[in-house]
Amino acid sequence: ERHTCALDDSGVVCWGTNNIGQTDVPALSNPVAISTSGGHTCALDAGGVTCWGGGTSDTVIYPEQGQSIVPALNNPVVVSAGYGHSCALDDSGLTCWGSNEEGQTTIPDLSGPVSVSAGGYHTCALDNGGVICWGYTAARLTFVPPLAFDKDMDGLPDSVEDTNGNGIFDFGETDPLDFDSDGDGFNDGEEVTAGSDPLDVDSVPLIIELGDLNTDGNVDATDLLIASRIIEGSIMPTAEQFTAMDIAPVIAGVPSPDMKLTVGDLLQVMRKVLGLDNF
Repeated sequence: ERHTCALDDSGVVCWGTNNIGQTDVPALSNPVAISTSGGHTCALDAGGVTCWGGGTSDTVIYPEQGQSIVPALNNPVVVSAGYGHSCALDDSGLTCWGSNEEGQTTIPDLSGPVSVSAGGYHTCALDNGGVICWGYTAARLTFVPPLAFDKDMDGLPDSVEDTNGNGIFDFGETDPLDFDSDGDGFNDGEEVTAGSDPLDVDSVPLIIELGDLNTDGNVDATDLLIASRIIEGSIMPTAEQFTAMDIAPVIAGVPSPDMKLTVGDLLQVMRKVLGLDNF
């Protein structure tokens, strides 16, 4: 509270109000992370977690909160300081201590927590099931809206890949922890978008060169004629033709498909035919 801390090459430096010792940095061994909140600060160093400030003596503002008394931890990797409580993530899971008048240190059942954030009178954690919050409920601080996670960053939300939500790569599901479930070199999102099977190594997306509307491997006058007829409305483009022609706008030499075919796309096909563009 009314203090700030920073981590630099020399260690931890704190400044600001020091009425309860919140800027009196104790001896630390190679600190790698810090978290400040309320009237105390916590640091993660080679020895584990060390906290200082509020709760260090009988004369502080909140001696009963004890946020500077750190419980035994097993190889902690994350620490977060809240207003009157703190939490740490270690090999055993999640541990919270300090003020608990709103239940902020009463940890619910979690499945493989990987991150934690201690707030004013509430706490939130990220685990295999998503985000879970607990503690002060009056301001809906513990209400977590629907969230879409994509752990493997393949373009498919985890809820789409892990349909039963058990966190296991089951038969008929794509793997939420592997961006290429079938190992064919194309990520699952690309395959679903292209209409190929992300679980079949022999089913791969059709690679279409921009401007090659007849997919013969060349961009020439025939492709320009097809593009012209599409724009004038005399023919309807196939899915492959739409993909090959959706080029414009071109920004800094890079095509930026906008999911619609216009005269601008026709002009880009013409530029490729004339050899003015080589994307």
